[in-house]
Formats: sequence, structure tokens, C-alpha cells
Amino acid sequence: MSLKIKIIHEEDVPVIKIEGDLTYAEKDKYFPLQTEILKQARIGNYKIILDLTKTKFLDSKGLGCLMEISEIVKMHRGKIGIVTDNVVFRRIFRFKNFSKFLEVFDSVAEATFFLTELSNQF
Repeated sequence: MSLKIKIIHEEDVPVIKIEGDLTYAEKDKYFPLQTEILKQARIGNYKIILDLTKTKFLDSKGLGCLMEISEIVKMHRGKIGIVTDNVVFRRIFRFKNFSKFLEVFDSVAEATFFLTELSNQF
């Protein structure tokens, strides 16, 4: 399935919806995703939600892409919220200690609340 990216905003927090497979086969589509993250960072959005609820498959290249994105945001003392209901993705994030870089949530509303509260602390 081809990778599709859509950006919306929830309470001034950018939500990047990723639909399709985040895999090596789709690696040429990562550039627009990374470009969008940089664009959001340039305008001051360092709290970003990646909605993976419509992402069906994630391989090591996809995980690498998520790590690169989180590093971009981390440089600006920001935070990435990942939204997924995929049990396998959650296990991977927990197993690989991705929690150092990203927070995983059940819903966009939950991620938005967390990142909004985090912003209010500064």
C-alpha cells in the first residue's frame, strides 16, 4: 500500500496522519514526511503527533525514519506522540526503549492532551 501523509491540527498541535506501510519499499516517500516535520519545527511546533492508526506495516527502515524524526524534534526540546492501536507496534516501541524518544498513546485526543499539558509546563 502506498504511503500517504495528511496534516491536521488539534488544539494547535500538528497531527501527521500516516496511512499505508512505513517500510523500505516506501523509503522514497519518507522525504516528504521528514520535510513536513522540519517545516513544523521551523514554525515553532516542537510537539508533534504521528497518527499510525492507518499504518499497517512497519519495518526496520520505518523505525529508523521514526528515530530520525524524533531526533529532529528532540534537538528543539520537543516531543513526539505516537498514536497506534496496533499491539505489535506497541510491543516494538516498548521493547526497543523508544519511550526515551516518543510517547505512545491510544488516541489523538489523549496525545493532544499530554502534549498540550507538556507545553503549559514551560
